[in-house]
Amino acid sequence: MRRMMVAGLPCIIRFGVNKEVAELLIAKGANVNTKCQSDETPLDLTIESEELEIDDLLRKHGGKTSYELKAEVIWDRLEN
Repeated sequence: MRRMMVAGLPCIIRFGVNKEVAELLIAKGANVNTKCQSDETPLDLTIESEELEIDDLLRKHGGKTSYELKAEVIWDRLEN
């Protein structure tokens, strides 16, 4: 069950979720930066759908856009 929640956060957000459900999933260990098949993170999806409350919640828990995650990888490679 835990594995499904971790992998499923982007899919759940894509199909609509309220803030309380998102809070529950995060509290149960859902990864706020898991990417879906289209390489989007939950934060990308909330920005796209203008879900500002969930956007703030994800940011509070370390959520990043796919571009931010890619930039971190590039930055890490440049530093090493």
